[in-house]
Amino acid sequence: MVSRLFAHSSKAIFRTFRETGGALWLREGQIEPDPIDCNFVEKPRVVDIDGFVTTSADPQATFLLSDIAKIDPARAADPESAFKNERRDWLTINGRRHAIESCTGDGYGWINVKLIGPIEE
Repeated sequence: MVSRLFAHSSKAIFRTFRETGGALWLREGQIEPDPIDCNFVEKPRVVDIDGFVTTSADPQATFLLSDIAKIDPARAADPESAFKNERRDWLTINGRRHAIESCTGDGYGWINVKLIGPIEE
C-alpha cells in the first residue's frame, strides 16, 4: 500500500528540481544529440568517511532511467553502461560540453553520472 502511494514521488521530485533546459546527449555513432532532462551539480561537496570535505569533486548529473529508455531502450537495459565513457558519449549541459567519466545505477530508477569537463571544443 505504501509503495503505491509513493511510486511516482521520485519522478515528481526530479521534475521539480531538474536542470532548466536539461542536457543534450550525443551518443556514440549519432550525428544529432537528443535532449534529456537532468539534475546537474557542477561542484558537488563530497564528504569522505572521516567527515572531511573534498573540494576537487567532478561535476555530476543524475538522470531518470525512464528518460534514457525513451531515447535508447537498449542502453536502459543495462544501467551500469547507459552512458559510455572514454569520450564515446558527450553531454552538453548549460552550453558546456562534458565527457563521461563513469555511470552507475542506484537500483531505484536513477542513473548517476560523473563528468569530465567542461571540455573546450
